[in-house]
Amino acid sequence: MGTRTFSPLKKKLFVCIFPLLLALAWALSAQAPTPAFDLVITDCHIIDGTGSPWYSGDLGIRDGKVVAITL
Repeated sequence: MGTRTFSPLKKKLFVCIFPLLLALAWALSAQAPTPAFDLVITDCHIIDGTGSPWYSGDLGIRDGKVVAITL
């Protein structure tokens, strides 16, 4: 089997298209990350329902549910 050769037109097309594809891939990967929470409530009184006193903290809410509590 011999070596494969490409026509000059295919070489020029590759030289033009390949950098554009790399730039497109880079631009798509540079999108802003999605936020971890839909809503963050800071410095609130948290009552956990156990009968113990409230405490101050922050809440992270996603899809209508509390997903994180920090003290």
